[in-house]
Amino acid sequence: MKRMFFLIPLLVLTVSFAGAITIWFSGQGKSQFKSIVDEFNVQNPHELINLVFISNIRQKLQQTLNDHGTLPDAALVGSGEIDTLASLKRIAPVAMVNTTNFFKKAFTYKNHMYAYPYYANVQLVYVNADVYRGSLPGNDWTISTLEKMISNVKESNHEGIGFDESSPYLFTSFNVAFNEGRMPQKNGVPLVDTKGTMKAFKFYNMLFNEKKYAVSYPTKTLIKVFEGGKVAFIFQSSSWFPRFLKDKVNFRVLPYPRLSNDQQIPPILDAKGFVVFKKSSVVRKFLDYVTSAEQEIRFCSSTYTLPANPQAIRALQHPKSVFNLITTATPTPYAIYNLQILIQTMYASAKRSLILPIFVGQNIYFKAITVALNLYLKDKKPLKEVLNETQRYIDDEFKSQ
Repeated sequence: MKRMFFLIPLLVLTVSFAGAITIWFSGQGKSQFKSIVDEFNVQNPHELINLVFISNIRQKLQQTLNDHGTLPDAALVGSGEIDTLASLKRIAPVAMVNTTNFFKKAFTYKNHMYAYPYYANVQLVYVNADVYRGSLPGNDWTISTLEKMISNVKESNHEGIGFDESSPYLFTSFNVAFNEGRMPQKNGVPLVDTKGTMKAFKFYNMLFNEKKYAVSYPTKTLIKVFEGGKVAFIFQSSSWFPRFLKDKVNFRVLPYPRLSNDQQIPPILDAKGFVVFKKSSVVRKFLDYVTSAEQEIRFCSSTYTLPANPQAIRALQHPKSVFNLITTATPTPYAIYNLQILIQTMYASAKRSLILPIFVGQNIYFKAITVALNLYLKDKKPLKEVLNETQRYIDDEFKSQ
């Protein structure tokens, strides 16, 4: 399929050495990754790494490919870029990599793996412990339990759940759950006029309009109302975890709950990994180094992300055993405890997650779902009419690809 890219000015910061290999890095943990690169360069003075920080890796890669520019030796990309780069034959499959099944799935294209997995974020349920003061359920909990918890906080004049009601990312998790764990498609085209999707829309209407368990907020406002104690629960990425720690919010995390019929609500997994544009022994040596258990423990303990290396995952679920490698700003017992709980919750969530991209044509589907949610929840349009119109739009867009 064709992808549309809008070119924007790109911030590029470079640490250069003549004759070195070049690595493009984008995303969280820049200072932590730079320290790992610096140590590699000290240990390998004849195999130096040029580290280039890119503000938007997708835009930068597309611009470079369009201009027939020079690609780096390797780059950190999201799992959503693999299909495009592999189909263009700009990257080659990688050799055997020690990682988990969900990371393998994230970076597999046509039965071949195309990246060295590095880390991931996953959607979680955040609980403001100053608002909800009751006991928390275990990792295996249900929507009905969440409803009881919300009723508890509403009695004290607080809001229950806060999230963006028109977010296609969040809705997709519920849509898959109501469609028995799969995204309905026909000949590769997403289907929205199904009984399961209708149930998902009605569930949203119950949350936001009927029982008012949930209140819709844009992302920036959501941070403020959660930290300020206005809402008790939010559904958001694990990437928010360090922000709430820094701001000294009294909070807990839980995986997504199950529906009452025991069907899991799968969270979205946003995985990052290194793709190789220019094979060499130095590139392989460097990527083996940064994705080793020791280095992933260092990186992920400071960024509060889920490592791709299974040994690192196991170690960070019991972080006292690797205390000397943990690089949180202040590795106090409190910080260690939070790290342990986060990794355990992220790992439990990742094993039942949806991986970006969820399917080919995801952007068309996301755009259509955003409009449909607004028409149904805000404009009160009849649901069947909304879903039929949405399906026609999706069908037409896919035909034009």
